[in-house]
Amino acid sequence: MYTPHQSMIVTIDRIARHLLPVVLLFGVTACSDSGRSTPAGGALPANTTVELSPRPAYGNNVLTVVIKRKAPGVEPVRYAVEWHKNGQVIDGAAGETLPTTFFRKGDVVTATVTAQNGLQQGVTFTSAPLTILNSLPVVMEPGMTPVPLYHHVAVHAVAQGTDADGDTVSYSYQWLKNGAIMPDQAGEILDGDLIEHGDRIQVQAAPFDGTEAGEPRLSFAVTVQNSPPKITSQPTASLDKNDAYLYQVVAEDRDGDPIIYSLTSSPSGMTIDPQQGLIRWKVTKQDKGIYPIEITVANADGAKTMQRYDLRIDDLTIKPTPPPS
Repeated sequence: MYTPHQSMIVTIDRIARHLLPVVLLFGVTACSDSGRSTPAGGALPANTTVELSPRPAYGNNVLTVVIKRKAPGVEPVRYAVEWHKNGQVIDGAAGETLPTTFFRKGDVVTATVTAQNGLQQGVTFTSAPLTILNSLPVVMEPGMTPVPLYHHVAVHAVAQGTDADGDTVSYSYQWLKNGAIMPDQAGEILDGDLIEHGDRIQVQAAPFDGTEAGEPRLSFAVTVQNSPPKITSQPTASLDKNDAYLYQVVAEDRDGDPIIYSLTSSPSGMTIDPQQGLIRWKVTKQDKGIYPIEITVANADGAKTMQRYDLRIDDLTIKPTPPPS
C-alpha cells in the first residue's frame, strides 16, 4: 500500500519517463546548405541561420561567423565552428573568426557551426558559401620629378601603390595643365616643350592589378618655375696681340628672357659687358699670378647661373691657362 506521499513520487516519476522520448527528440536535426538547420519533428526553434561577415569579402578582411535566431528557444552555451575552404576543412582554423592568412582571392569559404549544449548537442548549422573577391589596388599620393619644373625639361610621373592580394600593380597616367586635361599626354613622361613658366601641372595615376583598375588619384599642382639661363661657352686660354684677355661669355635662356651678365669675382681692371657678355682685361707684367673668376648670368626674374674658374698668368710670354670649369 502506498502512502499519498509515495503515490505523488511515483506519478512524477512516471510522467518523467513518458516525457523522456520527447526531450531526446530536441537533439535530432538535419543540416541544410542554405545557412539554416532543419529540425526533426519541429522541436528546434525555426529560422536559425549562420552567416559570414563581411559580405562582400576581400583578401584583407577578417571573416566572422554571425549566428541569428529569429525564434526563441533553448540557447546553447557555446558553438563549435569548423571552417572550410574550397570544400576542404581548414587545418588550424577555429573560433568564430578566420584570419586573412587562411584564404586569398578566389577562395570559397563556408563555416559549419555545431551547438554545444546538453539537449542540443550535435545540432549543426552551415553558412552559405562566401567567395573572396579581388581587392582593388590603391595608389598613394602620385607626384612628378624633377622638381622644380622648367620649360623644355621632360617631367616624369612617380606613383606607388598597394594591393591587398599581393598582385603586381601597374599605372596609367593623365596629365593636366592649369586644371585642364592635356590631349595626347597619357604616358609616364610629359613633354617639357608643352609647359611654360607659370603653368600649374598635375598628374593623375590609376592603379591596375592585372584584373581590375583601382580608384585614380590626382597629385598636387606644381608650378613651372622660371628657367635659369645656361652658359654654353668655355673660358678663353690666351691673350690677344695687345696682351688683352678676352672671353666672350655665351648664354641662353629657355624662356626667352633677356640676360644680364656680371662679374662677382675678378681681378682689378677686368670688366664684362652686362648685355653682350664680353670680358676684357688688359694684362701687365705686374699681373702675374692666379685669379679666381666667377661670372653670373641672370634673367629679369632673378633666376641665375654661375661659371667659376681660375685664370693663371705666369708672364706675358706664356698663355694664361684656365682649368676646365
